[in-house]
Amino acid sequence: MLSKASEVRILPPPKLNELKHPMKIFWIAIIVLLVLMAIGIIFITYVCADDWCFIFPWQKIQAVDSFERCAGLGFPVMESYPRQCRAGNKSFVEVIKPSQPPDNNSTNSGSSGINGYIHMGPICPVESYPPDSGCADRPYASATVVATNAAGKQYQGKTDADGKFRIAVPVGTYTVTTDQKNMYPRCGTQEAIVTIDKFTNVGISCDTGIR
Repeated sequence: MLSKASEVRILPPPKLNELKHPMKIFWIAIIVLLVLMAIGIIFITYVCADDWCFIFPWQKIQAVDSFERCAGLGFPVMESYPRQCRAGNKSFVEVIKPSQPPDNNSTNSGSSGINGYIHMGPICPVESYPPDSGCADRPYASATVVATNAAGKQYQGKTDADGKFRIAVPVGTYTVTTDQKNMYPRCGTQEAIVTIDKFTNVGISCDTGIR
């Protein structure tokens, strides 16, 4: 029989809930982390509208609502007139400030010549009814205008940002058109009869080729 001094004390095994306590903290931390990550992904993907949030191509496409925004986000720009930008299946046309044709009574005392206004259309691929003001014809800026008289002599000028031009020519009959180096825009031709000390006004329409 063992004496009290030599008795071995056997400790009871740890309780199960004591072993699970650190694991509970671990899994709670994991769950909290996953929830925070999910919230962050949802915010970046569906809520945030800043450029730095765009990590998927479809986010950029969804954010595009104008030509400027489309070009700014790096989508391809078609060098037509006016320019077009395509984002996915959405297409945006550059808006150019509309202008009114020149005054029909415009004269230049002591000289003669031709005043004109050149505009382009269609602007949108599909014409709507009633007409959309955003699809109205636009001025043809920086176009080279050529006025040719009966003898074949040519006089040239350029349109300004509003599509207007002014060429001083002698009295006579002229054929007025643009110097077309590309297929589009394709411009029509107008006849101008210039009389002494008067500027004759013409209007020329150009086809952009947009369909």
